[in-house]
Amino acid sequence: MGKRKFYLTAVTVLFLVMLAGCGNKDEVKEVKDNTEMNTVVEGENGVFTQDVFVAEDKNVYDEMMKYINADNQEAFNQLYNEGNVLSFEEGTEVTMLELGVATSLVKVAETGQKVYVPAAFVKTKID
Repeated sequence: MGKRKFYLTAVTVLFLVMLAGCGNKDEVKEVKDNTEMNTVVEGENGVFTQDVFVAEDKNVYDEMMKYINADNQEAFNQLYNEGNVLSFEEGTEVTMLELGVATSLVKVAETGQKVYVPAAFVKTKID
């Protein structure tokens, strides 16, 4: 991803994290009617709504988010270059494992990897 895309993603993630507040997975919001919001509930399949950075480890994900929020691209790039942070393209198919307020755990269909991702970046697939 280029520098511009990095900053756009970082700003979007920061906004979503701020908007969601300091929730945790115990505060998972059940969605009764997910048709209108295109929200993927646990066990459902969905897709990434944009190119996204993710991490397989929750602690690494939290560290990544701190670097993004602090606009510390050098530290972020180190995580990325070491393979601790991954990127997936918009439209990548996933299965929701744990739906959180700000962060969700999904399984990437193609690779089988379980990764943490900003919850707002996973929606139902619209054909």
